[in-house]
Amino acid sequence: MKHVAAFAVLSAALLIAGCAAPAPEPSCGSGGCPSHAGTSGPDAATGIAIPPVLVQEHAALHEELVQATRADGRTGEAARAVADRLHAHFVREEQIALPPLGLLEELARGGVRPEMGAVTEMTDALAAELPRMLEEHVEILRALDALKEAATAEGRPEVAEFAGRLAAHARTEEQVLYPAAILAGDMVKRRLRE
Repeated sequence: MKHVAAFAVLSAALLIAGCAAPAPEPSCGSGGCPSHAGTSGPDAATGIAIPPVLVQEHAALHEELVQATRADGRTGEAARAVADRLHAHFVREEQIALPPLGLLEELARGGVRPEMGAVTEMTDALAAELPRMLEEHVEILRALDALKEAATAEGRPEVAEFAGRLAAHARTEEQVLYPAAILAGDMVKRRLRE
């Protein structure tokens, strides 16, 4: 039953990301999902898009998690617990935390366009929700510790290594990506007032 719940969570994530997951496997297949292939394009009205490198990284992490949820024993159970904690968090990140990062190159070159103003709603939401998102990271990191422990005990080093990579990704978000997104919004506000 837990596997079915994890599949439902992962399927919802894929549908939100614009992917269709083939039944009954909890995966959209290799390269079959545009957001997993790093081809997520800019918003038609604003031109704001998540940087392709981050789309690809999230897709790769997602695919590794899908693979881990298929494992038997404690490893699979722990991976499904990670998926349960991670789903809504990833979705919200892709709504408010990652798109502003797509403006960094243009902002670094001194550029600003009126359409960029749309990013300020995202970054204001990120600033307001940051304490909750960081608390979610605490929960996700606990679940990843349990996954790493289970995978190590069951002789699945690739899953233990994945847990370490996902934990490092969370720390990168906390220390670099979230602050950079908020700063991008602040810079857009300042430049649009000039």
